[in-house]
Amino acid sequence: ESQLCGMTWGIVPTEGGPSWRRLMKHEYSPATWDIFPLAQIIAHDKCSFVHHDLGQFVTNRETLAWTLALGYGLSYRIAASALDRDGPREWLRWLDRLQKSVVARYVGKPMKLFVHERGAQPPRDDDGIIRATYGPVEIIANLGSSPKAVASRNGTAALPGFGFRATAPGVVAANLQIAGGVDGRTSTTGGGEGELFVAEGNAHRADVWVYAVPASDVAVELPAHMTGKLTLALDGEPVAPVRATCNIIRFRLPQRSNSDATRFLWHATVTAR
Repeated sequence: ESQLCGMTWGIVPTEGGPSWRRLMKHEYSPATWDIFPLAQIIAHDKCSFVHHDLGQFVTNRETLAWTLALGYGLSYRIAASALDRDGPREWLRWLDRLQKSVVARYVGKPMKLFVHERGAQPPRDDDGIIRATYGPVEIIANLGSSPKAVASRNGTAALPGFGFRATAPGVVAANLQIAGGVDGRTSTTGGGEGELFVAEGNAHRADVWVYAVPASDVAVELPAHMTGKLTLALDGEPVAPVRATCNIIRFRLPQRSNSDATRFLWHATVTAR
């Protein structure tokens, strides 16, 4: 088993970098270059990739979008005492879910596609879009802070700033600006960050994880179209009502005591009868 750590200091704007680190886009005009995935071409099917294992971690949505686009694994370092706080603990749980549902599917798989799009005159504060395919996983990631409507295999994906959409047979994981008619800029998921979810399953049953604030109206894209009567159980408790349009389900999360705008990771099962 082999793992390559690093190679992203000059590209990915991770937090807490060393004082000597300067991003390449600050040294060379972004209009003169784009990312060519040499390491991924050579070795993505032979080893796993992560950021520098002592100083680069996935601490926010921007870094997460970059990490998935580059086909890297997710890493996070916090003090044990931080796990008593909702924010760090739930972010770790969200990364854990993506690692299991998305990253595990592309580790050790060959890179089949990589396109870095950022236009003829890209601004320094917007790194464009990356489209990549590693093994069975297709990823579109918005590396800018502004929402973008991007073409995808299933139509147009509306991504918020630093949003993404990752798909593989039986799984959809995404941070969408608009899902099922719910606009993340105005919905109760908060912060203009859109809908964040993972869904795994088939036309009969699916597991759904939603990373959202309590009492939110959420929309989730299922990996397959479910017909008939749908039943949704949130942490084992039935939720009603559940609305479905094509492969999008919508439901409301319960309130939690003493909670603020912190996102939590919720798990639900959806069955069709």
